Amino acid sequence: MKRLKLITAVVAAFVCLNFVFAVNPKKETTENLATMLVDKLGIDVQLTDSQKIVIKECTKRYIINMESADSISSSESKFKSKEKISQDYVASIDSLLTTNQKSKLKTKNSEREKGILNKLQK
Repeated sequence: MKRLKLITAVVAAFVCLNFVFAVNPKKETTENLATMLVDKLGIDVQLTDSQKIVIKECTKRYIINMESADSISSSESKFKSKEKISQDYVASIDSLLTTNQKSKLKTKNSEREKGILNKLQK
């Protein structure tokens, strides 16, 4: 019985310490999100340094526009606005990529879609 109480006390202590020392997750900034998205795109299509700079600025605008679209009260208007913002973002990225990079990106995206579909089918 003493052993059970001791084990319970130790477990309770660890749970309490876990709550005390838990780290609050950081809120991502627009800069950090843009950097992450550009880095991921750079892995897929090997961006040049100048492309990274321009795409990062486009990505920042995209993130800010998407956040501002969240304030729209009508869900239909919000959806249309976000769809337009996304289309504009994709068009601006496409205008900055070379033909070879566009084909690599298209291949990567289709591979990801197939992977997702395969997971959903299982």
